[in-house]
Amino acid sequence: MEPNTVAGWYPDPTHRFEFRYFNGERWTADVAQHSNRYVDPIGPQSLNYTGPSFQAPPSRAMAITAFVFALCSLAIAWMPLIFVVGAAGALTALILGIIVLRRSARDNAAGHPTQIGQGLAMAAVCIAVAACGLCVVGFQLTRVVLRAFDDLVNPGPYVVKIDRCESEDGHAIAEGSIRNEDVETHGYTITIAYRLDGKRVETDSVRVVDVGAGETAEFATASDSVNFSSARLTCTVQSVFGQARYGD
Repeated sequence: MEPNTVAGWYPDPTHRFEFRYFNGERWTADVAQHSNRYVDPIGPQSLNYTGPSFQAPPSRAMAITAFVFALCSLAIAWMPLIFVVGAAGALTALILGIIVLRRSARDNAAGHPTQIGQGLAMAAVCIAVAACGLCVVGFQLTRVVLRAFDDLVNPGPYVVKIDRCESEDGHAIAEGSIRNEDVETHGYTITIAYRLDGKRVETDSVRVVDVGAGETAEFATASDSVNFSSARLTCTVQSVFGQARYGD
């Protein structure tokens, strides 16, 4: 800007304060910091130019971004599977926060203190460290969830068979047994499909719990529908899943 620039408050070119007053011809000793006005006695004498040819005030965007990333990471870091996203966010917040703090320290050492969100950056670093700790919890919970899912879809070796399939009072009756051929105790959810002339018309599920290694457990199911004909009825095992490790 030239000396005929409109008088007003502009970012302090000396970086000593946030703003300095330019009277239209030269800089003055009037300064402001955090909405408070002061007088800087060495300000105008230290300037070798008359116009406010200054750089734009430093942005706090990086500090704000680091703080937001840290908070979001803290909220999801403990969640199974999603903890990976939380870990990435925490690492990003940590890096950005450290960059802001190092930049601030460098400016202070050069005698040009700047307001670039040091407080937000410090908070972001602390929260990011806490989020990293929660990621350990998220990792352990992920292992539990994956183990439970594996137990559900992979119930181990077994032998299942249908021993009886007939109509009784118009309802389809299926009875059978399942043998646990694993070395651990398992529970099973067995789904039976009722078919007439080879076409599936209904399914039913039955749970068998705590079948020990090498043991055999019996099960029985009955359809809700009526008018099943034994002559046309067949029963087949549609699927066998394991028992959920936690809950019903």
